[in-house]
Amino acid sequence: MNEKQREVYLIDLIEEISENIESAYHKILNDEKFVMPDFESIIKKRNITEKECEAVCSAFSQPFNEMHDLIEGDAELEKQYSFLSTEKRKSIVSVLDALVNSCLSVYTDTQPDFQDLKENIRKLAKDEKEEAQ
Repeated sequence: MNEKQREVYLIDLIEEISENIESAYHKILNDEKFVMPDFESIIKKRNITEKECEAVCSAFSQPFNEMHDLIEGDAELEKQYSFLSTEKRKSIVSVLDALVNSCLSVYTDTQPDFQDLKENIRKLAKDEKEEAQ
């Protein structure tokens, strides 16, 4: 893929994540039950680089930080989001937390050192299992 195609690919991923967040928000705001979006699967089904994973995280960092500031009692944000009950605020934060955790998980998986560590642990576990038999 050339650079322009990668950019479009990344924008498409960010839009898909945004649609899932928006769907969850609407259900929260309308007091409907919602299923937490599976952000990790959405991100993992794409073949993205470490840098692209960082871009996805940074695309959602501002709302994430804003909602955490709101939960911590930021007076200006309290006014802006006065229509949200504490329960709805916490639900929205949980959606953003799930996204951030998914990004971290995918990012960690892109790290070669982490992959080596996982492989070494797998080998050790296999060796211990063989020794126990």
